[in-house]
Amino acid sequence: MAINEGVIANLSRESMASIRKFYRSFFKLCIMFSVLIIIGEIILILYGNDIVILVYGSEFIGLEREMILLGVLLVFVVYSKILEMALSILNLYKQLVFIQMLTFVSTLVLSLIVIIPYGLTGAFIVAIITLSLMVAGQIGVLNHHWQHQGQFE
Repeated sequence: MAINEGVIANLSRESMASIRKFYRSFFKLCIMFSVLIIIGEIILILYGNDIVILVYGSEFIGLEREMILLGVLLVFVVYSKILEMALSILNLYKQLVFIQMLTFVSTLVLSLIVIIPYGLTGAFIVAIITLSLMVAGQIGVLNHHWQHQGQFE
């Protein structure tokens, strides 16, 4: 996922001018990515397994469940990066590092518990759970920031 540097610079300028303007533009960016994710998910669900078999061969027949899990994982990956960008623009680095440390620890613990018995499916489950924890933390920090900053404008 790549976002043009000009878009990031514009969001940064908006955050300095008005936090409400920043969040308005940020939510528009999130909506745009949501539309792209929905299109990608439809393609993944309808044709994902066929594409994997075409590219990598018949050894990958029967991985439909993993393709669905991959689609879910991609949603969390995209939003965790968008939210990480917002936290960085707003200079909320300490909170970002704290969330990443908690995510790292939860990944280690869950990996030991889930991946060994469930294999590839377990790896997807661990990644989805830890990224959902990260996204929830990021949303919580941004929500707190929005409520706090909104009082002063």
